[in-house]
Amino acid sequence: LTFANRPGRPDVTFAPVGSQCITDWMRALPECPERDAALANVKAAERKRDELMRAKKEAERQAKAREGCIEDMRRNDDEDGAELIRRFFAIEDKDTAKDYDRWST
Repeated sequence: LTFANRPGRPDVTFAPVGSQCITDWMRALPECPERDAALANVKAAERKRDELMRAKKEAERQAKAREGCIEDMRRNDDEDGAELIRRFFAIEDKDTAKDYDRWST
C-alpha cells in the first residue's frame, strides 16, 4: 500500500510483516482519507468473506440433514415393507421378512 502525491508529505509504502494482520498494520498508518478508505475496504472484504463462510457452513449442514432424512425415509420404508410381509405371510422373524422384502423387489 503506497500513499503518494500528498502535498508536504513524503511518499510512504507499507507492507504486512510476518503474521501481522492487515488491519493492524493499516491502523498504524498516519491518519488520512486514504487510510480510512482502505480500512473500510478491508473490513467490507472481511464481512463478505465471513458471510460466504457462514453460507457455506449452512449449506453443508442442510445437505447433511437432507441426507439423514433420506436415509431415515429409506430405513422406515424397508422396515414398513418388511412388517407388511411379516404380517401377510405370518413370518415370526423380522430379519426373514426384511430379506423377503428385498428379494421381492
